[in-house]
Amino acid sequence: MSALFRRYREHIINDEQLGLAISGFETEYSTFNVEPLNQIVASEAEALLKKYGKSEGLRTLDALHLGAFRLLAEEDWIFVSADEVLGNVVQIEGFRVINPCNKK
Repeated sequence: MSALFRRYREHIINDEQLGLAISGFETEYSTFNVEPLNQIVASEAEALLKKYGKSEGLRTLDALHLGAFRLLAEEDWIFVSADEVLGNVVQIEGFRVINPCNKK
């Protein structure tokens, strides 16, 4: 949801759009696979930060997100993120990415 709040702060979306987006997110969230943070995920994230932190600008929370995904993803899974830096790293790692903010 932080991406939604950032777009609101940057006046890209208004109050009504923010409310609708949050409501939609909350509805969809129940279908998400949520992986608890553990040492395996943390180690995966650390490796990703060492690999992409300097060159691609990968951040800690994004590395945790991608680390958990890498450990669990099946071949047909698609990574969804509105963060372009994270999406770029996900693609470099060989996964398909959808950025819901890109209109195509």
